[in-house]
Amino acid sequence: MQINTSRFGVIEADDEAVISFPWGLPGFEHLRRFVLLPGEKGNVFGWLQSVESETIAFPVADPFVFFPGYFVDIPERDERELSLEAPSQALVLVIVSVPGGNTGGATGNLLAPLVINTARRLARQVILNSSSFTTRQPLFPAENQAAAPSAAGEGGLACWS
Repeated sequence: MQINTSRFGVIEADDEAVISFPWGLPGFEHLRRFVLLPGEKGNVFGWLQSVESETIAFPVADPFVFFPGYFVDIPERDERELSLEAPSQALVLVIVSVPGGNTGGATGNLLAPLVINTARRLARQVILNSSSFTTRQPLFPAENQAAAPSAAGEGGLACWS
């Protein structure tokens, strides 16, 4: 299928690549179909692009790259609704915010990660009840912010607005 996007132009995606969010995302409940667009090789960031709205794409990242001790205790209700039968079926990503285009100040929503059942292509944003992380957890320690990837073009992150 062809998907029109405001950031990437027209992209091709297999129907099987579509991830269904039956409950939508908070604030975007009307959007239920997305595709995951990986970043360039070696880039830990990617995009969750809406199939239904060309202007909606969320930057996402693997939280375990930034926080190796991060743990997601998926509530049983969410496990059932996502039909998760084994931990290996779950892909966990976080939505990333880049204030003012400053990649060094990027934060991830570690309190409400996206959980994707890779076998069934079902997903939802899961609210963690017992987590010491926040909705705006800095991804780069202050001393490492200068070494963070540039939002001006490195790794395909030129359109963070």
